[in-house]
Amino acid sequence: MANSVPQPRLTGSQWVLPVAIALLTLLAWRNRFIQDDAFISFRYAANLAAGQGLTWNPGDRIEGYTNFLWTLIMTVPELLGIGPVAFSYTVGLALFAGTLWLTWKLACLVLGSRRAGMVSAVLLGTNYTFSAYATGGMETQLQACLFTASIYQLLRVVRTDSAGRRPWMLLGVLCAAAMLTRLDSGLCVGVVSLVLLVHLLRGRMPGREGIVRAAAFGLPLALIVGAWLVWKITYYGDILPNTYYNKGPSPAALPRGLFYCFTFLRCYWLLPLVLIVPLASGRILKSAAPGIRIVCLLLLIWWTYVASVGGDFMEFRFLVPSLPFLVLLVTWLLYGFVDRLVRVAGIRVALVLAIISGSVHHAVTFKGAPGIESVARLQGHITNRNENWAGVGKALGKLFPAESDVLVAVSPAGAIPYYSRLPTVDMLGQNDRWVARHGHRMPRMPPGHQRRATFDYLLGRRAHLVIGPPQVTARRPAAEKDLSLVEFECFGIPQLWLGALPRSAKIIEVPLDAEFCVYVLYLTSNPCVESAIRTHGLRTYGIREALHSQRGPLG
Repeated sequence: MANSVPQPRLTGSQWVLPVAIALLTLLAWRNRFIQDDAFISFRYAANLAAGQGLTWNPGDRIEGYTNFLWTLIMTVPELLGIGPVAFSYTVGLALFAGTLWLTWKLACLVLGSRRAGMVSAVLLGTNYTFSAYATGGMETQLQACLFTASIYQLLRVVRTDSAGRRPWMLLGVLCAAAMLTRLDSGLCVGVVSLVLLVHLLRGRMPGREGIVRAAAFGLPLALIVGAWLVWKITYYGDILPNTYYNKGPSPAALPRGLFYCFTFLRCYWLLPLVLIVPLASGRILKSAAPGIRIVCLLLLIWWTYVASVGGDFMEFRFLVPSLPFLVLLVTWLLYGFVDRLVRVAGIRVALVLAIISGSVHHAVTFKGAPGIESVARLQGHITNRNENWAGVGKALGKLFPAESDVLVAVSPAGAIPYYSRLPTVDMLGQNDRWVARHGHRMPRMPPGHQRRATFDYLLGRRAHLVIGPPQVTARRPAAEKDLSLVEFECFGIPQLWLGALPRSAKIIEVPLDAEFCVYVLYLTSNPCVESAIRTHGLRTYGIREALHSQRGPLG
C-alpha cells in the first residue's frame, strides 16, 4: 500500500504564501480588462435570466457560446440586476487566487519542496498573460483553475491507495466541470483517464476494488457530461457548438498556430526551453516523480492542439490553461536540471529574475502580432472613444426599445448586441447557423473571422441596419453632405456591388457623444427606424448620389 500523500503546510513563514497571492491578485486587478467576446456569454446569460432560454435572439436556439458553465455563472449578476463586467472581475480574480494556491500545492507535491512551490506560484502570478486573463470576462481562468485542480487531485489519487473512493469521485466531478466549461477540456480529461487506467492496471488493489474506484470516477463524469450532451441535442439539435462550424479546419491553421506558440515563447524569453526540454527528456522519462511526466504529457497534448487549430486572435488566451504546468516544468528544470549543468551560486535566482523580467518586458512592449491582438487592443475596442463598441450598443439601445423589431447586422457580436438588446445578425457567424456553414470564406483571416454574411443573406434576413465593423469617427460639420461608402469598408459586406443596393438604402449618422458618431447602413426600410430618424433628427446620407462615379465591387 502506498504511503499517504504529504500535504504541504504553511509553517514558519506561514504568511508568505497568502501575502504573495494577495499581492499577485492586486497585480491582476491592475491588469484587468474586458473584451468584446465576453459580452456574447453575457447576452446569453441575460436572455436566460429573462426567461428566454440560452438563446442569442429570443426564440432562436443556437449555441454560439463555448463556455456553458461560465455562461450559467454569468446569469447571477443578471438575476441580481448588477453589472456583469464587475461580477466577472470578482469571480475571475477569486479563481486566479485559487489557481495560484493550487499551483503551489501541486508544485510541493511534484517537486517535494515548498520553496519550489513558491517559485512556481510567483512565476505564474507574474506572467502578464496569466495575470491579465484573471479578468477579461471569459471562462479562461475557470478552465485554468479546473485543469490545475484536476491534475492535483489526480496525483493525490494515484499516490494514495488507502484514501477511499471519495477522492476518485471528486476527480470525476472536477473533470466534468472542466468539460462543461469548454469542450476542449476533454484533452485534459483524456490525460487524467489514461493515467488512472495505467494506475489501475499496475496497482495492487483487488480487481473488484479497482472497478469500484474506476466507477466512482467515471460515473459522475459520464452522468454530468452525458446529461449535458443530451440536453444540447434536444435544445440545439447538435452536440458541437456553432463555433465549430464557423472556425472549421483550414490549411493555414497549423502554420498560424505554430507562429502563435512561437510568439508566446519569444515574447516571454522562453525560447531556450525549446532546446532545454529535449536535452532533459531522458531525465523526465526516468524521473522518480510521475507528476512531472504527467505535466509534460499534458503540455505536449495541449500545445499541439492549440497549434493545430491555429491559435487564437486574442493575446495567447488559448495557452492560459496550460501555464500552471509550464511554470511547474520550468521550476523543475531550475531545481532538477540546470543546477546539475551549471554549478554557479545564484544561477537559479538569476534565471527566475530573468523569467520575471521577460514577463515585464512583454507587458510593456507587446503591441500585437500578425493575427494576434494585444490585451490593450482588446480592451480598446470597448472603451476607446474612437472605437467605443459599448457606446455604439448603448446608443442603439436609446434609439430603439428592446422590444422593437429592428434587426441589426454587426461583426463584433459582443458589446453592441448586449447593450442594444436588439435582434442581431452575427455577420461573422459565431451566433448564426447559416453564416457559420455557408458564409463567404476568407481563409487568410484569423480563426473565428473567416466567414462573412453575404449581401444576399442580409437582404433575405431583412436586416434593417448594417454596422459591420463599427465605423466610429468624428462628427462632420452640418455643411458636409456627401459621404463615401468606400471609406467605411462596405460595412463588412464582402463583394458588395453598388447596383445591388436598394434605391432606398442610405447611411445614418448615429451620435455617440458631442464629438463622435457611428455610421450605419440603413439597408431595409423599417417604421421604427424612420420614426427614430424623425424624432431624434438623425442625419442621413444618400448612397447613390454620393457614389455616382463608383464602379465595380465595393468590397
